[in-house]
This record gives sequence, structure tokens and C-alpha cells, in this order.
Amino acid sequence: MSVVTTLARKEITVALRDGRIRFLSIALWLLVVLALGTGIQHQQEQRQQQTQANQGQRELWVNQGDVNPHSAAHHGQHVFKPLSPLALLDPGLSDFTGSSVFLEAHKQHNARYKAAEDSTSTYRFGLLSANVLFQLLVPLLIILLTYNSFSGERESGTLRQLMSVGLQPHQLWLGKLLGYLGVLGILLVPPLALGGGALLWAEGPQAIAMNLSRLGAWSGSYLLFWSLFLGLGLLVSARARTPRMALVILLSLWFANGILAPRLGSALAAARYQVPTPMAFQQAIADAQAELPSWSERSEQVEKRLLKQYQVQQVSQLPVNPAGVILSESEADDTHIYAQHHQQLAAIYHQQNQVFQQLGLLFPLLATQSLSSALAGTDLAHYHHFLLAAEGYRQQFVQRLNNDVTATTQAEDAFAYTANRELWETVTPFTYQTPGLSWVTAYTGSAWAALLGWNLLILVFTPWGLRALRQL
Repeated sequence: MSVVTTLARKEITVALRDGRIRFLSIALWLLVVLALGTGIQHQQEQRQQQTQANQGQRELWVNQGDVNPHSAAHHGQHVFKPLSPLALLDPGLSDFTGSSVFLEAHKQHNARYKAAEDSTSTYRFGLLSANVLFQLLVPLLIILLTYNSFSGERESGTLRQLMSVGLQPHQLWLGKLLGYLGVLGILLVPPLALGGGALLWAEGPQAIAMNLSRLGAWSGSYLLFWSLFLGLGLLVSARARTPRMALVILLSLWFANGILAPRLGSALAAARYQVPTPMAFQQAIADAQAELPSWSERSEQVEKRLLKQYQVQQVSQLPVNPAGVILSESEADDTHIYAQHHQQLAAIYHQQNQVFQQLGLLFPLLATQSLSSALAGTDLAHYHHFLLAAEGYRQQFVQRLNNDVTATTQAEDAFAYTANRELWETVTPFTYQTPGLSWVTAYTGSAWAALLGWNLLILVFTPWGLRALRQL
């Protein structure tokens, strides 16, 4: 048996006998069970509500009776964002951005019905999720494992004895590294297996198979995050003169990274790229719409153009209804204004998110948080992707109804004309497809670079840290 293997086995034995490690591990397991249990209940309730709402919405739409098509467009529809299976592991912003969008003619709405507006005890417990535990408790567990790895042996004098028998610093480092990896494997496999089992039970094998690449990348981001804490713990312990000094340094880094950094990142992003207030946003849209032609002005322009296009003398001779054309062009102008302002708003949020990711170069937790919610499909980018899909559907079904008005004969009053179920059924239900992993990777590159950079930096500085072991 090699010296490195012997050292690794010794570290595993010592760590598992440590009451603090056992206590924190048991606490982690219990909290994971609580988070997964309440998360499953919360997600099942939301999915059941969405299923019922989808069915009810479709029945209302096709059974609305004989109605003018443009009135039906204003009556509108509600569409719902499907719940991401990985939201069980990281709910991200899904409870704060809303799950339903109301679609109607001439307007573009943001999502509504936010779960965070509820005040039930289930929701409050649901705030405790697996990602929070993995981002805060696991690094704390790693710190307790590693802070006295070298400094403790230096203080007790065993480090001098180990070095006197010919052990090299890199052998000590490798043995301790393998030992702590073994300990973490023993302590983290149960909660990780529990999380995977809960995900499989709650979502089913088909949903997991469809999100397997995302789940793998999500797990990989946390392995990178934990590995940098492991390397940092060994590095600080090698340089610190006493275990207390090592513990103070590591806990200070943990506090700055886990508690202060998220608030600092949010404050800096919001200060650099300010989001307009809802009132200012709506007022800007209203000001732009006020510059559009009035109904009478547009009617005159459209009728004149159609008479020339079809080479007829009277409006009654036109093969199309000018009212339908006017409605379509008015809809197009309104759509352009809303799209312009919503794109500007989305760009501000994207810039804020980039600031948050770039701060991951200083605080790796910020990079991990960005990756975690992005890979789980619960970040702001996925929310905007859903809004764009819903807007595309809105334009499609409103245009379908306006085209029906355009096709009515001149003998009929365009606004007295009514359609029936036959038309409503031609408007297909809304479907939404979550983008793939490559789409997520395209805007999370800086976060991946931050985690990889931190691991590489610690690896580069490790030989410098190990040189202190010779200075006894």
C-alpha cells in the first residue's frame, strides 16, 4: 500500500470521527429531505393548477359562441409557462417572474400569477431548496474538513515528524486531497442520490432523459464550485501558522462569498443598469402609440391605397374589407412599439446578469448561482425566451382573426360580423419548447470561465503554499 493511500485512509478515518463533521452532515441530509419534500409538493400543486387552467382556458376559447373576431382577439387567452423539471433543484426566479401571460390584440403583457405573492407555509418552506444547501452548507462542510489539514499537524508537531521520514509536501497534499474526496463522497452521495431519486419520482424518466444534458452540466458546475473550496482550504491551511488563523480566513472568505457577494452583485448591477419603473415603462409605450395615425386617418390612407391597388372606384367594389386591413396594420404598429420597448428592457436585464456573472471572477458563488438557475431553466433569460414565444403566438392568432375580418364581404358590417366555433378551433393551442443546452451555454460563458479560472488559479498557487511546509 502506497504512502499516499495510507494518508488518504487516515484522513477519512479522522474526519468521520469528528463530531462536527457528523453533525453538519446529518443537518445537511435532513435539510435536503425537507427541501425536496416541500419542493415536490409545491411543484405538483403548481403543475396541477396549470393543467386545470390550460384545460379551462381552451374550453372557454372554443366555446365562446358567435363573436366578432376582433372582439375575440381582445377577449384574449392566457398561456402558461411549463414548469422546468430541474426547478425542483433550483427554483431560481420562477416563483417571482410569473407563470401565465395574458395575450390580447394591440397589447403585450408581462407574466402574472407569481407564486411568491402567496403567503402559505408551504411556499415559505419551499424557499429552502437544494441549490441553497449546495451553495452554502457544502462549502462550510469542506472548510471544516480542511482548515486544520496542515495547520493542525504543524501545531501538534506531527507535520515535522512526517517530513523527517522523507515524505514530500506534494505527497502529503495528494494524500489529504484523496482522503477528503473520499469523505465528501461518503457524506454527499446520500443527499445527491436522494435528489436524483426525488427528481426521477416527481418528473418521471422521460422528463429526466430530455433534460439529462442540463442535469449533467448543472452537477458539473457544483463539482467545480466545491473543488475550488477544497483546493482553497488545503492552500490556506498550508500557509496559515495555526488552525485558528486558517479557520478565520476560510470563514471570512465563505461569509464574503456567500452572504455579502449576492447583495453586492445585485446592488452594483442595478446601479450600473437601471430598470425603468413600471409606470415610466408604460408611459413610454403610450407616448409612442400617441404618434400613430388615428383610426380615421388610417382608414383614409388604407381605402385610398386599396382602391388604387385593385383599380376600382368605390370601396364597396373591393374584394377585401378595409376594416380588416386597418386592424392588421394597426396591430403591426402596436406590436412594433411593444417589441422595441420590451427588447430594450430585456437588454437591461441581460446587462445586469452579465455584471453578476463577471463578478464571479471575484466571488465564485455568483458564477455558480448564475449557472445553477440558467441550467435549471429558471433564470431571467428563460423567462424572456418564454415571453418571446408567447408574443409570437399572440401575433399569429390575432393576425388569423384579423384576416378573417379582412375576408368578409362589403355587404357585411365588419364589426357586426360574427364568427363561430369553426374559426376558434383553427387557432391551435399554445405550445412552448424549452431551449437546449447550447442556448444556455451561449450566455453563461463568463460564469463557466470564472469557475474554471478559480480552480486553475488555486492549482497554480498550490506549489507556493506547499513550500511553507518545509519552513517548520
